[in-house]
Amino acid sequence: MNNAKIEVGDTVSSKTLEECELYNVVEDIVQIGSKPGDTMKTISIMNKAGEYAGPAEDVRKFFDEHAIAPEMRTEDANVCTVGWSEKRGKYYGWSHRALAGFGIGDKIYDPGFCTPKPKSAIDQIRRDIRHEGAEGFAQDVIREHCTVETITVITHELESLCRSFLELKGVPILALEPNRRGTETIQTKEDARRSASNYAEDVS
Repeated sequence: MNNAKIEVGDTVSSKTLEECELYNVVEDIVQIGSKPGDTMKTISIMNKAGEYAGPAEDVRKFFDEHAIAPEMRTEDANVCTVGWSEKRGKYYGWSHRALAGFGIGDKIYDPGFCTPKPKSAIDQIRRDIRHEGAEGFAQDVIREHCTVETITVITHELESLCRSFLELKGVPILALEPNRRGTETIQTKEDARRSASNYAEDVS
């Protein structure tokens, strides 16, 4: 019999609910209190190497939509934030607030592009919300941050301010694509992974 004491945060039990082509769906029962039965159930996505890729409710939709096989960005990462899509021919990078794919022919994503806007710019956006309303505000955001049909949200605070307005325009938050600013062109799969990694780090 295993008499090891279960601590808060320990996984009490774990089972695979689904084995998909690119990832597995796993149910864990986690101890959240000091008493027996003080547990919580979580449903997570794990890659085929058994590495954590995020809560199923947050990441499964875009993994399926883009056919992404999730990977750890670095050896010391604790969650998958990049992944290759054979279907799209792109490496994707993401965080809880944005997703972008990079393929051969795109510009290599330079680190540091998604840098915070100055406080004065955020104050201006607040004024736009108050005085211009949703339609004018959304148009300003699209004009400043889009390519032909995609938008990038630059900071956590901007996402908070933008979310409801962008949803009114039918822009899905988890399908945001960056302006591909860079001087080099992606020529290999390794270049695409580097771009996805840079992007994931920027928006984390």
